[in-house]
Amino acid sequence: MSVITRASWPFALTMALVACSGNPGPTVYEVRAEYNQGGQITPSQRQVEEGQTTSFTITPEPGYELQSITGCGGERTRDIFTTDTVQSDCTVSARFELSDYQVSTQVSGSGTLSPESALVTIEDITEFAVLPAEDYRLASISGCGGSLEEDRYTVANVQADCTINARFEPDVYTVSGTLNATALNQFDGTLNDASTELVLNDSFDTPQFINNRTTLAGFATAEPADIDPRFPAHFADTANPADYYRVSLQEGQLIQLQVVDYAPVEGDEPRYQGDLDLYLFSATEDLVGSSTGTGEFEELTIGATGDYLIEVAAAQGTSKYILRLLPEGTAPQTDLSQTQSGDFVPGQMLVIPAETGQKRLNTANRVRVQLEHSAPFSARAAHRPGSALASLSLRNPTAYQKLTTLRSIKARRLDPAVARAEPNYLRHAQRVPNDPRYNLQWHYDAINLPRAWDLTTGTPVSGDPPIVAVVDSGVLLEHPDLQGQLLDGYDFIRDDEVANDNQPGIDPDPNDPGDGDGLNPDSWHGTHVAGTVAAASDNGRGGAGIAWGAQIMPLRALGVGGGTSYDILQSVLYAAGLENDSGTLPERPADIINLSLGGPGNSQIEADTFREISETLGIVIVASSGNENTSEPLFPASYPTVISVGATTAAGRRAPYSNFGATLDLVAPGGYLQEDANGDAIPDGILSTSAERDGTGAIQPGYSLSYQGTSMAAPHVAGVAALMKAVYPGLTASEFTQLLEQGELTSGDGTRSDELGYGQIDAERAVGTAFGIANGDFEWPARVNVQPSRVNLGTTSETLVELISEGEGEPGSITVDTEVPWLAVEPFEVEPNGLGRYRVSVDRASLEDSPGFYRGRVLFTVDSDSTLTLEVFMEVGTVSTTGQLTRTYVLLIDQDDAEGTAYQAVALPTDTTNEEATFEITGVLPGRYSVVAGSDIDADGIICQLGEQCGAYPSLEREQIIEVTDADRTGLDFTLGILGGLLESSSQSLSGNPEPPATHVRQVPPPEQRRQRSSQE
Repeated sequence: MSVITRASWPFALTMALVACSGNPGPTVYEVRAEYNQGGQITPSQRQVEEGQTTSFTITPEPGYELQSITGCGGERTRDIFTTDTVQSDCTVSARFELSDYQVSTQVSGSGTLSPESALVTIEDITEFAVLPAEDYRLASISGCGGSLEEDRYTVANVQADCTINARFEPDVYTVSGTLNATALNQFDGTLNDASTELVLNDSFDTPQFINNRTTLAGFATAEPADIDPRFPAHFADTANPADYYRVSLQEGQLIQLQVVDYAPVEGDEPRYQGDLDLYLFSATEDLVGSSTGTGEFEELTIGATGDYLIEVAAAQGTSKYILRLLPEGTAPQTDLSQTQSGDFVPGQMLVIPAETGQKRLNTANRVRVQLEHSAPFSARAAHRPGSALASLSLRNPTAYQKLTTLRSIKARRLDPAVARAEPNYLRHAQRVPNDPRYNLQWHYDAINLPRAWDLTTGTPVSGDPPIVAVVDSGVLLEHPDLQGQLLDGYDFIRDDEVANDNQPGIDPDPNDPGDGDGLNPDSWHGTHVAGTVAAASDNGRGGAGIAWGAQIMPLRALGVGGGTSYDILQSVLYAAGLENDSGTLPERPADIINLSLGGPGNSQIEADTFREISETLGIVIVASSGNENTSEPLFPASYPTVISVGATTAAGRRAPYSNFGATLDLVAPGGYLQEDANGDAIPDGILSTSAERDGTGAIQPGYSLSYQGTSMAAPHVAGVAALMKAVYPGLTASEFTQLLEQGELTSGDGTRSDELGYGQIDAERAVGTAFGIANGDFEWPARVNVQPSRVNLGTTSETLVELISEGEGEPGSITVDTEVPWLAVEPFEVEPNGLGRYRVSVDRASLEDSPGFYRGRVLFTVDSDSTLTLEVFMEVGTVSTTGQLTRTYVLLIDQDDAEGTAYQAVALPTDTTNEEATFEITGVLPGRYSVVAGSDIDADGIICQLGEQCGAYPSLEREQIIEVTDADRTGLDFTLGILGGLLESSSQSLSGNPEPPATHVRQVPPPEQRRQRSSQE
């Protein structure tokens, strides 16, 4: 019997042998094996006859190796140990130890692993620090069975030499988003950028069909236009002298051609300029109107509803252009009496010779009008290349003769010996509207403002007018529509670079010098806000302000890149008549403070200051909720004593960009440029005072409809508060809030939602409430209203409207009439006094051949002395109000690189309508960027010039810098519109504007694409 035991060290085998009786045999000896942890020797013992040898197998455990083996006079051969001849009991002893392994590193790209190598055993746990170089990141790492956690690669249980392989790559990310077109934007089918599809529209036989009320960007050239050979151009070797468009137009509409490059572009290397003319033909190709000046605008008024052909012709040179089909009542940019919109005698012109110096001294001389005859023209002599004019001479000789006569007249006008040259008219039409822009301020009807004006326009019966402090980017003090509305203010911007006004520190001049920084354009934000609050009104100029009897206290706290909480607080303290850094106080503190600004970050100092001003002084503080489409609170709007205002669209819904949530108090119109919800065929922006720089950099006042945002909504509430203050001077901030919560100021019933707060501000209701508090038991005077006041039937045929009486009295009689034959009205449920519901219907039968937008009016005459107007809009045929994008280049511009390094991508349309397109820019290094997108209509390699489609994130007016840090940036969605504005004043020359920054230059295409030509060549 044998018993085996094993100790920790040495491991020993003990055997007791018990001999049995019998004959003695060969002597047997015991050979034992002993070993430590880390391996074993097998077998553990052997019985060996004297004089014999035996062997053992050596087996190290993983990560161990044999250090030594001795005993029994043996020797080792690889993993076998063989004894010498055994002469007695003996022991084979083995010692194992941990193996050392080499862990090496191999790195590609910019980065290191630390340590670079290590000597380890199986029991070691070794960490390697992963150290990317600046602007690099780890792309992959593997080897030695390791694992990665954050910036540590851990290796354990190593059983052999191994290598860790790491690859570093630039720390890059993807920036992406969606581009949307401004409503009613379209493009010429023959742009110069060879990346655009060429759709010929150069003859009467191939006109491009466009929508009524469109704004179209185009390109025409009387000569080859290889403007920059690095960029492929459709018309590098040939001219594009004329574009033809077919459209249905209505009587009274204005066709406006804006010649963008009518004067050379300011700069070191003027590239080109051109002279374009505008011609209008009937559907049968009869010439019915023309405008052949040499300036920026060519315009014509439509004399009768019908189908027309519009020709944009390049008289000389090259130019981009904007063609606008504007509604009746739009103010022209030119003297329409100087355009040819009536019939005249072909081949004849009236000429007044220029006076000589001697004649000017002789008062007896009278200017004599001369009748001249123009010589017959051929298509070749008309200097208009192409087949269109030659075809016209055969198809409509009279129209051809008139066209060539007009070109002769234009040539005579350029003769120094001629003072004036005109057609020999058979009849002549002239039309100049009186009030050009109020009819575009849909946002005032949306809050029932005209009804509130029946009580007050902001001028109190006695006492001082209300004061609204506008804390913003300053105000253009010389704007003609703000004259008489402005009080003394102050500029509280402490940082001179932010102030950009060449005056050190704060100063008493709140004039807005512009907040553009070379990349971002001037916003004129404060001027726009101030105009909404209290622009001078009923003066035959521009648009209207809400409380035009109030006064504005302009305070400047925003400059280049925005402003600081401190500067804003100092402005607010000044407005409240409290101690501030200026060391001065206003003559009277403000009654209302408007803050169309904000950002994240809750400041107790700000909150306490606003609370003191609101609760102690009773000043109403109004702020915009923000444009991030989030419920996260932004400040100062979210402070408890500040009225937070969100934005709505013309349809009365929350604007897609407008912030919402628990701190929202109410909403007001903020606009939405991607819609035309009110059916007037113009994008639904907010119209107000603005400005623009001319070619010399001088600031020129104007108006803009291209603003949207909660910044535009807040001044609607501030303006209504000023109207309330005019009829109830004792109004306090706490009363305003209480009335709001009771549903007395809005279209709501006092219930609140996170979407719209307490509802949309209702000027009529708010002013009536204030008047009632001030005067007791207020009743509105008897008045008839029509609800709704504007109807957009679209493609439907009828609707119901209701005449209601407001106030105590009732009308004696109501008669109804319409202004156009296709519109009819009949009683539906009407009382004897004429109040009740009426059916409004349209008859499209006579208009089937003239698809487009139509506007008519229903006139309700009340008691024979007042007329109530209902505007009715409708569509005939299939008419699109959506906008289109052309080939669009998206630039991601590095804000911290003096060279303005930019990444570029081409936006890809999401479908065949070209209403929206997506972009994705890959390989973007971490940094601070702006996102700009635009077309390159003239193929000069520069986007976002005037006459181009352009946009920026989140909007062109308030461009923001985005940060790419450690993740992709998605959802950078924004809208593009055609630069040149919709409603600039005539003093605003577009082509004289400075060139876009050098950072707006497209990337040069590969050489094989640079000389690409169109298929027509």
